[in-house]
Amino acid sequence: MYKICKTTKSELRQIEFQETLLKLLQKQKMKDITIVSLCKEMHISRKTFYQYFDTIEDVLYIIIDKELRNGFLFLEMNAEICAFFEFWKKQKWLLDIMQKNGMSQLLIDRAYNHAFLEGKTELFSLDYMKQAGWISAILTILILWHHSGMKQTPKEMECLFYEMFHSK
Repeated sequence: MYKICKTTKSELRQIEFQETLLKLLQKQKMKDITIVSLCKEMHISRKTFYQYFDTIEDVLYIIIDKELRNGFLFLEMNAEICAFFEFWKKQKWLLDIMQKNGMSQLLIDRAYNHAFLEGKTELFSLDYMKQAGWISAILTILILWHHSGMKQTPKEMECLFYEMFHSK
């Protein structure tokens, strides 16, 4: 798990970890990156790493979580599914990293963590099931769209999404 930063200095350090991991992911796969290699790249000790994260995956999780929050916030503000797909078209770089590392499902897993672990929804209620289904549907469509090369426009994806839920 990653730590919640309480100071600007610690937030900046955490961002530095994220940026360094993304830089390393351009050259190698996630499974080949270690805490030692990340710290070496940053010229810091492993002890410093553990002040912010428990595992190397936690660095990736904070990146994914931030983009998920931004994506769903963007959707809430625009109230259009199209806006959600427009947002993710700009974040293709993260989807590319996740696909390259066989981690696309992680997007859905992290979204569930945020939606349901925040305690806003009672487990196994109708609201829980609706929210779980909605999150799973839109993110699965997003992942499939990305894996197929994002050839359709965000507007076409919005139409596909609504068609899927309104078909008989």
